[in-house]
Amino acid sequence: MRRILQAALPIAIFALALPQSVRAESHGSPGAVFAGGDGSSCASAIVIRGVPSEIEGVSAEYRWLAEKYPRSRLGNQSLSHDDGRSFDLIELTTAAGESKTVCFDISEFYGKL
Repeated sequence: MRRILQAALPIAIFALALPQSVRAESHGSPGAVFAGGDGSSCASAIVIRGVPSEIEGVSAEYRWLAEKYPRSRLGNQSLSHDDGRSFDLIELTTAAGESKTVCFDISEFYGKL
């Protein structure tokens, strides 16, 4: 449990430093590759590959969100584990007012500081 809290702290600090309105030009990890599904559930999570650390991985998440949902407002972010995989779930409200939860598979970089 202590390891989870230690690993989640940098993510939480990074997320708090970001503006509530996501802008593509301010977030990104150029080496990130997005694979997998559309993120509508963790069974079809967006898999992030090619990032060396949690900070760059979270940055890649926000870049993907900014490109897919411009001018969206971020809500809660939570961490989930299932069958040896780690997931970030991010709630947002689109510019059109639609509520969504997007699931990212962060297994490749989770715990790497």
